[in-house]
Amino acid sequence: VYFLSAFLVLQTVNYLTDPLGQVFLPRSANWHQEKSADDLAALTGSVFSLFFQAGIVMTVQIYIMGDLITFLWFGPGYAEAGAALRCLCFAMIPVLFHTPLRSILDGIEKKPLITHFLSISCTVTILMCFLFQVTGRLDTVNACRTVLASNVVLFMLLAFALHGRINFSVSLQEISEGAAAAAILGLASWLIVKIPWHGSFLKGLAVLILASCICKAGFLLIAWSRKPLWWRSMAGMKK
Repeated sequence: VYFLSAFLVLQTVNYLTDPLGQVFLPRSANWHQEKSADDLAALTGSVFSLFFQAGIVMTVQIYIMGDLITFLWFGPGYAEAGAALRCLCFAMIPVLFHTPLRSILDGIEKKPLITHFLSISCTVTILMCFLFQVTGRLDTVNACRTVLASNVVLFMLLAFALHGRINFSVSLQEISEGAAAAAILGLASWLIVKIPWHGSFLKGLAVLILASCICKAGFLLIAWSRKPLWWRSMAGMKK
């Protein structure tokens, strides 16, 4: 039950990113047909910039507020579910990349590479589960680790496949800025979660809403002030 509940968090991320595939797929296909390599590279670089910065912030927030989320979700007495949630939250970044990277690759590649990549990812999951079962270590947390590993493998396969076809670059400055933003907003959320809420659903909900609003506002403020690649590309994507 804990594993399935934690897995729902990743499914929610997929629901949020699925509509982006309807934008990236036709745009990348048109640019590939028109041989607009610079536009494709800019799109892919924007995707990496946006989803890394958003993903690392979300990961840190869920990790810090894992106990609070578990309390609000399951109620008191289910603190062990927080370990599964914290483990799967590290899969947030690769899961965020799946839909946009898959859509871009589908737009420029005729071969069914996605099917092959999914097969490899599923194989990793099956092998890890088998090893944990044989060694007697297959529990909720290790099951979450298999999901994390398979998603990381799928992300790496997609990223390397795109890198071999599109000459895009990822800004190390924007990666470091995203990590710094996650640290600053994570510290703010950690301080907010310190507000006494244990045993009270309403207080816990208020703390969660406050931390979430401050995190979202802080992320948008930092993005507006620094104007990373994905922010500068938004106007071009609307055309």
